[in-house]
Amino acid sequence: MAETKIGRLLIVEDEPLEQIALCGNVKRIYQDAFEILTAEDGIDAKKVCEEKNPDIVLVDINIPGISGLELIQFLMEHHFRGKILIITAYDTSDYIRQALSLGVIDYLLKPVSAKELREAMDKCIQMLKKDREQKEREISSSIVSSYAEQYLISDIVKGRYPVQTLEEAYHWGKNGRLNVWVAGILNADVQEALEEKESVLSKYFWIVSGKIEEVTILFLNPRVSKEEAELSVILQAQVETAYRKRKMKTMILSSPQATYDQIGETANEILKKIRKANEGVWIEQRAWEKEIDKLRGKKLCRKWEQRLRERNAENFVRMFRRKVQETNQYWGCVSLFLTACSAFDWEADLLELLELFQEEKPYGRLEKWLEKYDKERDSVQCTEEKNKILFAIAWMREHFSEDISRFTVAAKIGLNETYFSHLFKQETGDSFVHVLTEIRMEHAKKMLDLGIADMDEIARACGYYNKKYFFEVFKRFTGYSITDYQREKKK
Repeated sequence: MAETKIGRLLIVEDEPLEQIALCGNVKRIYQDAFEILTAEDGIDAKKVCEEKNPDIVLVDINIPGISGLELIQFLMEHHFRGKILIITAYDTSDYIRQALSLGVIDYLLKPVSAKELREAMDKCIQMLKKDREQKEREISSSIVSSYAEQYLISDIVKGRYPVQTLEEAYHWGKNGRLNVWVAGILNADVQEALEEKESVLSKYFWIVSGKIEEVTILFLNPRVSKEEAELSVILQAQVETAYRKRKMKTMILSSPQATYDQIGETANEILKKIRKANEGVWIEQRAWEKEIDKLRGKKLCRKWEQRLRERNAENFVRMFRRKVQETNQYWGCVSLFLTACSAFDWEADLLELLELFQEEKPYGRLEKWLEKYDKERDSVQCTEEKNKILFAIAWMREHFSEDISRFTVAAKIGLNETYFSHLFKQETGDSFVHVLTEIRMEHAKKMLDLGIADMDEIARACGYYNKKYFFEVFKRFTGYSITDYQREKKK
């Protein structure tokens, strides 16, 4: 292996011999290519990740403090950019599926062989290498483009207009036309904005972008010949998809400006408003609001949103089509539908809808889209609920020795206690109490099989603080008294 430093490796393992073996194998395979960090429980591992930001985390699922699954979930929620491998003694699909759904690269079964460790680590190393190469390309590209565009943005805001540059490089003012939208976004990373632009906005607009203090300014000039109403809706779909989903605190978008002076004045006005804005998303949708206003849009938007919730695709399309014919405002109705759809579901794919409406007579395809959309929402909800129950069972297996209840576990996964009980029974076929008792009794039998004779110790380890009650539950659940069970095992 190359001697160059690859990065930091965190090994999270509470068994001292296992930890030593893993460290030794990594050292033998990769020499000094990794700075090896260790942690013996989930809480220490969280601290190490926050302070040292390791490139690879090798974590045992069954660790004290917080479980390996909880640690992985915490890292993903905090946008951890490294690669994660898990080690488990449980060759069960539930644990592995849950871990992989959280973003784990691969899993290793105990005892971990040097060969399996190397294969999994090499996979992570290759992924890290690709990530770094991509980042280097992005930085190199952004240095060149942002340097030039930063000066353009600054000049325009200060009232200096490099007309020839804007005409030649960004097609402003061609054929005597100037039709430029101005957008301002608070606390947006310029490179991220440009990435969104390349995949979404540049199909329809020439764009100049840059940053002034904490505000990203974009000037958008149409590159296609379309009427203003349609361009307004295109911009609406792209803005909401590319930026609202990024949960920006503030964004302002102007209507199209016709002269250079107007563009500069509008940019300055947007900067002033953003600096005064309070927290919360603030979007001035002037470009399409005038289309919506013609339809008395706010009341109709609420009505359409309610109709979407009723999940009757045929009825909704009939109502939409009738409104288009009554008002002769096709793009105004499309704009209103996108607004209602976005209010109904923040994750709705407005760009996919936009493409649909750009086809001739899209009503049949709109009905099919709505039917498919409803089915996908049902499927996603079902998968999310199933994953929550899998996580609940994994958490119960880690914390069965504690004083846990149905309410405790329901709150852990963010569900109402009554609905949790219903969903748990639906997914497992058993009640919460039955499954928890089964987990505890499995552990009790393991301790008895190991020859542990202290009944107080066994009861406490299984979550029972009343020894007599523990004996009753054991007999009811297994059909044996403790004494009979031990006698049967000796035969």
